[in-house]
Amino acid sequence: METNGSGKRFLPVGVTRTLRTRPIATIRFLQGLPLVIKHGRTLNVLEPDYSRAVYAGWDFHRISQTECRPFSECIQRKRPEVIINNDRLEMYYLARDDVGYKKFFGQPDAFGYKRMDVPKQSVQIFVRSDILRQPELH
Repeated sequence: METNGSGKRFLPVGVTRTLRTRPIATIRFLQGLPLVIKHGRTLNVLEPDYSRAVYAGWDFHRISQTECRPFSECIQRKRPEVIINNDRLEMYYLARDDVGYKKFFGQPDAFGYKRMDVPKQSVQIFVRSDILRQPELH
């Protein structure tokens, strides 16, 4: 974002954003995730901002993108249960040309994660498959 002389913020010419990120929609989505977590367990959450997991009411440890480099090595080392991917996280890894991030984003199941898109938002939630409640078979 840039500013003009009046202090108003705008996107540079040629840059468009079709969807805005609304944290409240993401928080509600997180609260509805079918996670299987042992009582008292702390979740490891990779998120670019220190807010969504807080407001979701989770007991968590935040992993920031600055301590999670290179991406694929960090995923193996830190094993975050949840990754909250928004424009800010994406721009961070793309600016560093992080090949592991690109591979993960394209095939999260190869890393043991399930991708879920937050409706009408430019936010994706990646959850480690081993903590997702499986649907009951009838």
